[in-house]
Amino acid sequence: MSPEASKNTVDIAHLTNTVFTSTFAATYNDRTGGCNIQLAHHLIDAITPYLPPLPPCSPTKTPNPASTPPSTSPPAPPTPTLRILDSASGPLILTTACASSPTLLAYPHLHITATDISPTFIAHNKSTISSHPHWNNPSPSTTNKKITVNALQMDAQALTLPENEFDLAFASLALFAYPDPVKGVRELQRVLKKGGVAAVTTWRDVGWMKGFREVEGRLREGRERTRWGFLEEWSPRGKLAGVLEEGGLREVGEREVGGEAMWLVLRLLCFPLFLFLKGGHFLGMGDGYADDRAFSRESEEVAAKWVSETLKAMVGESWNEEEKEGMRGAFEEVLKGGEEMGVVRKDGKVGFEMRAWLGVGRKL
Repeated sequence: MSPEASKNTVDIAHLTNTVFTSTFAATYNDRTGGCNIQLAHHLIDAITPYLPPLPPCSPTKTPNPASTPPSTSPPAPPTPTLRILDSASGPLILTTACASSPTLLAYPHLHITATDISPTFIAHNKSTISSHPHWNNPSPSTTNKKITVNALQMDAQALTLPENEFDLAFASLALFAYPDPVKGVRELQRVLKKGGVAAVTTWRDVGWMKGFREVEGRLREGRERTRWGFLEEWSPRGKLAGVLEEGGLREVGEREVGGEAMWLVLRLLCFPLFLFLKGGHFLGMGDGYADDRAFSRESEEVAAKWVSETLKAMVGESWNEEEKEGMRGAFEEVLKGGEEMGVVRKDGKVGFEMRAWLGVGRKL
């Protein structure tokens, strides 16, 4: 690779040291437009057939054996406490999905350990955990199951957790940011109980890429195109499955799942409003009724704000400050386009379709 090509290659290893310890962490949910929440539910659905048996006292039936994938492992004993690891947890998106999943709440006790290398995320997560009305409640009721949640700062490639500890281990949109992704998988395998299941996601295709190329052409005409090395490396089918197998997991499966990063501005009765839609989609600020055209325009402005802020952080020093400052306005223009730019419009929301690989493997 030429020096110029290397300079224009996005290496998101710098995110751990610069971005995830800054305001990026505090605005993470806004930036993702709900797609990470959708992937969290895909991950839970993927591990459901592999769940260990419930204790006999539970009123909920165990998964149908006919729908459970075959395994060479002996049957697991009943599990009163389901232990879950959310590795590289970010702002507890997957943890929250697990703690509200009817399937997982069938177990008498959920014990979730959320780890992340970012001290900003961990500080935020500890505050979230301490203020949650149903987590770490010393006196759970029959309607509010016992849910224990811990937030711990640690490197996903060197977890300071005991072996054979967890029934489930998740890592959503994390492996491609590790210097050594196989080492990260080996850590998931190490801390799983025998027969335990790991489920991970990586990006296959990001819908904003067509828009990014258009923006790049406007702002950096004549310059060599930015290379998204981590996306190019992880987009082919089989890449994720191969890393899971090399990391020691067995009975590995891989499939493609979809989601959308969507943003919406809501205007209501002349009162400022800031909300999250069901599923985590961002709602911005509004101060009155608006026609559909204004509604769509302001949704485009919100989407352009968060997409451009995220991409400015990701491109780092490969773009100069003038180019990065022009990104938001250029994305607003792109978002006025249609499907040719990868733009999705639905129910007043504006955004991009996202595609990911989801891999599942077991510790045998």
